Amino acid sequence: MQSLLIALLLAARPFTADELLKTRRADDVKVSPDGSWASVTVRQKDLELNRDVKDIWLLPLKGGTARQFTRNGKSEHARWSPDSRQLLITREGQLWLYTLDGGDARQLTFLSTGADGGIFSNDGKTIAFTSDVFPQCADDKCNAATAADRANGGIKARVVDHLFARHWTEWKEGKRSHMFLMSALGGNPRDVTPG
Repeated sequence: MQSLLIALLLAARPFTADELLKTRRADDVKVSPDGSWASVTVRQKDLELNRDVKDIWLLPLKGGTARQFTRNGKSEHARWSPDSRQLLITREGQLWLYTLDGGDARQLTFLSTGADGGIFSNDGKTIAFTSDVFPQCADDKCNAATAADRANGGIKARVVDHLFARHWTEWKEGKRSHMFLMSALGGNPRDVTPG
């Protein structure tokens, strides 16, 4: 048995870089509260776009075929509502609400600083999420103006005199992650960690 395994390993050809880039990667698996479904973010590299293409897939846990749920290439981090009938999805840096029975998705957040990591409260009435904001700003209008001033300023150099200055491929630009709350029906988010 051991010699057969060694022979199979020696006969196998190496995995190429092109094959690696063509593979789909599944992550962020979340099981619905009723145990019927699992949502999965499926990612694949797109060299022409120079980014990951990512969509949400649904897996029926009681048997059946997996199906692609979103088709925009920019959806991730699906979170179930307590009744298992809705999915809160981060799409293009904002939170969107989808229903499992079809219909149009509804955009919930419109923040200039984006929204991520949305989750439902246990009763399904409130959504919590994070957004990277300028700590000196009390509202989104100030965040948008501060970002525009920095983008339109003449100096593009960075002086880093503190940590946390960069996360993976993004500069923090003096922003901090704040926690927000909002109604699951929509409306204005409230920063619960100001300053």
